[in-house]
Amino acid sequence: MTPDQSEDMLRQRVEALSNPTVETLLSQMVAFYVEQRAEGPDIDADGDMLLYQWGVYDWGKGERFELSIVRQFILPEEDEPYQLHLTMVFPATPELRAIPSGNQWCTAPSDVARFMEFIRSSTALKHLHDQVPRDLSIHYEPC
Repeated sequence: MTPDQSEDMLRQRVEALSNPTVETLLSQMVAFYVEQRAEGPDIDADGDMLLYQWGVYDWGKGERFELSIVRQFILPEEDEPYQLHLTMVFPATPELRAIPSGNQWCTAPSDVARFMEFIRSSTALKHLHDQVPRDLSIHYEPC
């Protein structure tokens, strides 16, 4: 797989889910990262990493709580990294507003067990693990 094919491949995996809860969606992205290596990026030089992030944001349409997992590709011949985003959106309830925003990187497939342990113990996932997102987006873009 080349990085520019990743959006379609992840979308197919997500569309095949019968119950797209937060925990299932995060697990799908991590499995995709482990099972589907990208052609081009140098994994030993942080060329293919995952970023788990969460928080309350207002992008001009009102506050919302976002939980996302991003796969970042750095191609040797490119100046800018590319990112494959899987973003889940929820209403910014008082309970979710109380969760401090944050993030965590996974720099290699060998680090996935520790990364998943972090995700499973995160306050955001504890609140949302079995929830189906109000909105879900998947997109690939240069940074």
